[in-house]
Parts: sequence; C-alpha cells; structure tokens
Amino acid sequence: MMKKLFTVAIALLILQTVVAQNLVGKWNSNSIMGNAYSPEEYVLQPIDAQRNEFGIIVNLKPDGTFHSYRIPGCGQDRFPPTSSGKYTIIDKNYIHFFLEKRQEINETSINQDLGNYYYYENDNGFKLLKSSGNLERDKQIVYYKDLLSAKDTEIKAYANILDWKSTKQKEEKGVVSFCLNEAGITNFEIIFDQPVVHYRQIMFLVKVANGFRYVIYDKEYNQVALFDDTQINKTNALISEIDTNKKLKVKALKETNIPQRTSSDHNTITAFQKKKKIQKVEYNQYFAQGGGWFTTIYFENEIPVYVAFEQKSVYNEEIRSSIRGYYVLDSNKNKIATKIIKSETGDLYYPSEYVKRAMDDIKNQLK
Repeated sequence: MMKKLFTVAIALLILQTVVAQNLVGKWNSNSIMGNAYSPEEYVLQPIDAQRNEFGIIVNLKPDGTFHSYRIPGCGQDRFPPTSSGKYTIIDKNYIHFFLEKRQEINETSINQDLGNYYYYENDNGFKLLKSSGNLERDKQIVYYKDLLSAKDTEIKAYANILDWKSTKQKEEKGVVSFCLNEAGITNFEIIFDQPVVHYRQIMFLVKVANGFRYVIYDKEYNQVALFDDTQINKTNALISEIDTNKKLKVKALKETNIPQRTSSDHNTITAFQKKKKIQKVEYNQYFAQGGGWFTTIYFENEIPVYVAFEQKSVYNEEIRSSIRGYYVLDSNKNKIATKIIKSETGDLYYPSEYVKRAMDDIKNQLK
C-alpha cells in the first residue's frame, strides 16, 4: 500500500514539474508584466515562427528572472516600455512575481511585490489569473471566464441575435435589473462579469431560476441586451434527436409548384415522419452548371422551428458554399435568429420562398 502511494506521489510530482517547465520560455502576451495598468489576467501564447518576435513579449528565463518588453512596429515608439524582475513557480497552480525595474524613457527601480497568479494551461499556451490564494475560487473564476468567452464567440456567430435597448442606468445591478425586467425576470443573481469586444462592452453572467442568462452592456452607447439561448438550446436538442432517429419514415415527394419557377427537373423533396407527424423536410434544388440551394426544415408539433440553408456554387471547378442556420424564435412576430455557419459565396437571406414551396408540397401530398 505504501509503495503504491509513493508511486502516485512521484507521478504527481513529475506531472507538476512538467507543467511548470512548460511555462518557462518566451511568449507573446497581452500586456507588459507589472505595468502601471496591469490586467487581472495575463495571456501567454506561443510566438508565431513566421512572424518571429513581435508585439509584447514575456520571457520567463530558466534562472528565475523575467523580462517583459514590446517590439514596436515600423515608426512606432522610440522608447518602447520594458520591465524586469524575478518569478517563482510555487507549485502546479501558482506562480509569484516580483517587479524590480520598469523602463520607458528612463529606467526606474520599482521593487514591487506583484503577488501570486493562478496559472493554467490551455490549447494555445497559458493564462495567469491574479489570485488571492483561494484555489477553489480561482478555478471557479476560470470556469466563469471560459463560459463568458465561449458565449461571446457564440453571440458573434449570429447576425441579429441581440435586441439592444437604451438605458439610463449606469450601475451594474441597475443595468442588469433593467434588462431582465424587460424580459419579465425579476429574481436573479449576478455571478460574474468581464469585458468583451475590446473592453467597450461588459458581459454579465446572471443566475436565474432555470439556469444562466447573459446580459451585455455597451458603456459607450448606454445600451443593454439579453442573450437568452434557452430556446436555441432546446431547438438544438430537438435537431439532434431528429437527426439520430433511425426509425423515422422517409417519403420522397414530387415538386408540384409552377414549372417555370422550378430550377431543375432534378429537384428533390424528402419528408421524414414520426407517427404521421412531420419532423424534417429536405428540399434540394440543383443548378444546371452544378451546385444548388439546399434547404432543411425542422419541426416541433409540425411547426417549423429551424431552417438550415446552404448555397453551393462552382468557381473554376471548385465548389464553394455558404451556410446559414435560422432559428424561428417567434413565427407570429417573424422573429428569426440567423447563425452564420460558413461564408464562401456571399451573404444569404432567410429562404422564405423555398420554405413556403416545401410546406405547400407537404400539405398537398402528406395530408
């Protein structure tokens, strides 16, 4: 038993050493280490081999000293800032920094304890988060930050998901309360927030009765918007359920619309049913020169809730495509959220004509 525990302890020590050693070296960073406006989080990314060293560099040297500096672009900064000092890797979670010197035009002795940073490795380097020493809290903050970063990326994939509203509120709670009250939500708790979009906007992670909501506040224009992906997540789950159901009845339909409005004799309409209820329709329209328009409609209680629309075109024998996903959030108010999935042939718009044509054929042939 003792031998087994000893082996595990040695393995953990080796792992800790490997992670710590991975941190040593030169990195591109988001900020000069220990500058007058130090961020709460340093982002360390590998230096691009093709660009060599460029921008802000942090060099964590093997001897326990660091050098942080900026390599300016052509014609910029006659006196780019630098800083230097010492660091200590405490363990697999924490690194400590002590700033000795800072230089812009002249070198200045600082001798400032910068404190401990919780560090963790990701797919593209390391992140160092200013820490108070509470490991559980540090890990929780990392989870929240990653969650908000992922939501920020997700929101940017939509063309029209946010409904901005002007607000006179300035304080954090007042802004969030105003936004949620507009959506009929009165009970909430602000869990975390962080800047997004070059710090002009702030995103709040808000806990409500049935999960999280995301409030985005634009400080420059005094606007606020709610990103509520509850319905989108529900629709995504429905799409997955339909696509993986091997028991759906598949039926090929004939296109019965006006012939001169039909793009090709080879168009296909395929319906997928469950207990005689329509679940999905694939409507494919083919161009004579290759490519085409491909529309897939998903249904809940026989009402369209999601439309995937793809355009394929041929350029010099190369097939390119653009894909949009359209979440039907409110069919009565024509409220549709557009997700940009792929863009190689230009912008696409909601294919209302093709959806109507497919719906007409369903009504004519399945009833």
